[in-house]
Amino acid sequence: MTRREFITSAIRLALVAFLARLLFRSSRTSRAPLQDRCRSQGVCRGCHYLATCGHPTARSFREATR
Repeated sequence: MTRREFITSAIRLALVAFLARLLFRSSRTSRAPLQDRCRSQGVCRGCHYLATCGHPTARSFREATR
């Protein structure tokens, strides 16, 4: 393996790792609802994101309805 082949392979591997990380992060954040924004206009009762929502109002609502 020459120096040129080594550098080319290292750049390709770094690019693939970078793209895999971007793909992983984009797929992970698209499934989870946004933590700072309410999707049901402030009404937690009946919201289908309530179980995973990190909004302070939703957390408070979950605690109050236990």
